[in-house]
Amino acid sequence: MSSTRTIVFVLAFLCGSVVQSVSAQPVTLDRLLAVVSGHSIMRSDVRAFIKLGLVDITGADRAVIDTEEAVLSYLIERRLILDEVNRYVVPVPPPARIDRELAAISRRFDNQDVFDLALERIGFNENDLRQILVDDVRREAYLEQRFGNTLRDDARAQLIADWVNTLSERRQVVRFDQ
Repeated sequence: MSSTRTIVFVLAFLCGSVVQSVSAQPVTLDRLLAVVSGHSIMRSDVRAFIKLGLVDITGADRAVIDTEEAVLSYLIERRLILDEVNRYVVPVPPPARIDRELAAISRRFDNQDVFDLALERIGFNENDLRQILVDDVRREAYLEQRFGNTLRDDARAQLIADWVNTLSERRQVVRFDQ
């Protein structure tokens, strides 16, 4: 077993076993769900993307477990693509574009206070969310450049899915089944 894999398993054990003793029942605070090329994806990441509506899971069964599984798959693919984006020069989008994206997300909540509270509860601040949005815009720009937008949506999606599969074969992706 390689040293990297050993470290990943130790981290999974430690992160998956973090508990807080509340009366007699242990409560899991967070859980490591996957490691993609050295980047951890935690259950809290999955829940944050769900809470803020940062991923479209149309077509996924809306049961919580299925939703979390769909978002985890999305986050794994997202990380693989971002690793490719970071290998090439993909410009940072203008701040005005990120401001528009941020405003669109905040409008999903009743008011700014509710939005701020949601960010606080998931452990994000506005800068964290901005970085996610920057990464997403760069990711989309890269996909547009690589695959264009002249294909039918389903044909383009299949090309991207096939490409992501090759990325996952070349990179280390470890999922920790629940």
